[in-house]
Amino acid sequence: WESSLEAAKTGLQIYQQKGADAYLAYHNGIYATGHNEGKLTTADIQQQAKKAGFDAKKAADVEPVLQSINDLAQEIGLSGTPGVIVMPTTGATEASITVFPGLADKASLEAAIKKAGG
Repeated sequence: WESSLEAAKTGLQIYQQKGADAYLAYHNGIYATGHNEGKLTTADIQQQAKKAGFDAKKAADVEPVLQSINDLAQEIGLSGTPGVIVMPTTGATEASITVFPGLADKASLEAAIKKAGG
């Protein structure tokens, strides 16, 4: 859906411009609209971006970043959402990373967190 791509671009721009807290507020606001499965609108995105303090005039071009993320996702076998990667924030190794190409149950997530050192 075109609006999903727009929401992803805006989210990345908010993160770059305003940081993690603003991104989280935007992300939670988008989900709070209840508009999923193609029902998200540009107005929804703009409203949540404004609440997060986003200035579209100062937004960076994020196309190259999104393309590199897409390339990496394809390389590791993620073809849709959800896709979850559990890994340590520093010192990640192949042995400490778990990739879930779809939904994961609680026990699997807990095991992956333990494997990552958490």
